[in-house]
This record gives sequence, structure tokens and C-alpha cells, in this order.
Amino acid sequence: MVQTYRDGWPVNRCAPGEDIGNRTPYDRLFVVGDGAKGRGGIEVDGIALGVEKTD
Repeated sequence: MVQTYRDGWPVNRCAPGEDIGNRTPYDRLFVVGDGAKGRGGIEVDGIALGVEKTD
């Protein structure tokens, strides 16, 4: 079974541990979402983990 949520995009855009990270070269601009979730998180939980890393 394969889950999708829009036009064939996979539920998890990046496999755990292959994310791009949350930092950008701009002050106070962060990447959050399923492609920047970090280890141990997927979907909504992974997004929340990414938001926590923006302190």
C-alpha cells in the first residue's frame, strides 16, 4: 500500500535522516515541513520536531 496526499507526491518527501535541515542563510528564516523533519519524526510529528529546532 502506498499513501499519497496530492498529485502523486509521497506522504514523506524525505526519508528520515535525509532531510535538508532547518537553517537558511537568512536570519530568522527557517525551513519547516516534512522535508526538514530530522530524525525520529514523520508527517505531523516530524513537522513539529522541525518547528522545535527553530529556537
